[in-house]
Amino acid sequence: MNQDYRRFTRELRSQDLTRALQRRLDVRARQAVADLADRFQFTGSIEGYLISQSAWEHVCSLRLNPVQVFCHLDMLVEEPFISLYYRGISGLSLKEVQEQARAVSTWEREPETRMRKPRVSTEAARQVAGLYNSFISSIIENASDWTLENGYRSIIASMGISFDGSMRNKMGELPERRLRRLLLQYVVEAELLVAPEYSTVLDLPDNPARGRYVLADGIVMVFSSEPDVAFLRSDSLEATIEIKGGIDPAGALERLGAAEKSAQAAIEVNPRCKNFLVAGVITAEMRRRLDQSRLFEKDFQLVELLSDETRQAEFLAEIFSYTLRMS
Repeated sequence: MNQDYRRFTRELRSQDLTRALQRRLDVRARQAVADLADRFQFTGSIEGYLISQSAWEHVCSLRLNPVQVFCHLDMLVEEPFISLYYRGISGLSLKEVQEQARAVSTWEREPETRMRKPRVSTEAARQVAGLYNSFISSIIENASDWTLENGYRSIIASMGISFDGSMRNKMGELPERRLRRLLLQYVVEAELLVAPEYSTVLDLPDNPARGRYVLADGIVMVFSSEPDVAFLRSDSLEATIEIKGGIDPAGALERLGAAEKSAQAAIEVNPRCKNFLVAGVITAEMRRRLDQSRLFEKDFQLVELLSDETRQAEFLAEIFSYTLRMS
């Protein structure tokens, strides 16, 4: 089962990576820089921009506009999105920039998706641009024959590193996200959802928002944390679902302990509350403890719920038919 789950998560990672590449953020960042390039020039001492003389001379020898390589602080103020471009050339991760200067993740949001353009102060831009330029200078100085094409490749490589880091965080969220959508899809298809309204399952979001979903028979389904999913009737906690998607056996008992803590809290609220566990892996010791524990009515394997329709139907029936007694 561990191998099945690893394959499952790798497939999800591949799908997300493909979608990320299709967004072509590197190309759009390059275009944003090109659109601004003629409006800004480096004046005065280049050392004031933390650009080394030898790196500057090498770029000029390539007949490049310096702003194609070095970050001008006023350009960052004008369009913070271009941070992605210069951060990529400098080979720095988002975390490294945050540790050495300041966080720039909000700067690099796609212009089409952000609510408004981030406001970047001159001082903030100076710190970040200086960091980028010092690293870019070092890269150029220590390369035998640096070209702008090398810089473009570094942008893609840096995006991959950032993507890998974000995916590590997302992998912990994916099981919860998929289970939420499974539950939401069921209540829509069974015509149990009262609000919010969705015409068909095709209208459902891939990542259902945390919040309250009003169901028939006075039931409210809540997507939250601790518990991950809760079902209430007239504000009485009737059932919970704890989702622990980790597959590292070394952390299995720690994840079980966290789930048990949440389940115990639910029972203290309502002794008749029924708790369910969905786990990415169940080790032999974890199984022994689950068999001895009375905190969970039943436990389920994550991969089975997401890939086996029979097991999926059993899970949904257990929650909605037997526990909540919904028609």
